[in-house]
Amino acid sequence: MSVALYVVTNDTTLARTLAEHCRRYAEAREWDVVVCEGDRSPEQPLDQRTGWNRITAALSSGSASGIVTWTRSMVAATGDSWEQLAALVADRGAFLATAALDTPGGRLRSA
Repeated sequence: MSVALYVVTNDTTLARTLAEHCRRYAEAREWDVVVCEGDRSPEQPLDQRTGWNRITAALSSGSASGIVTWTRSMVAATGDSWEQLAALVADRGAFLATAALDTPGGRLRSA
């Protein structure tokens, strides 16, 4: 199964750390990471985020069948609920997953 990674933060160093954790989360499930995108403006609506639009294009083209993000708030902070977004992604035959929920207390595990 192929997945796209998506993180949102203004901190470049944190973005790399979160993306790497999301990659490990995906690889532990034997998912192939085909794209990794990020956005720097969490307050911006999803449809105006360049990275998110690239991620959904990967879903639409069939090159990715899921999205892995760090937390729900990275994609649901603009008014849409996680459930609404998950349903929207599911309509494209894909899924949303959060890597933070796989860690104790949502904290990064040391590598």
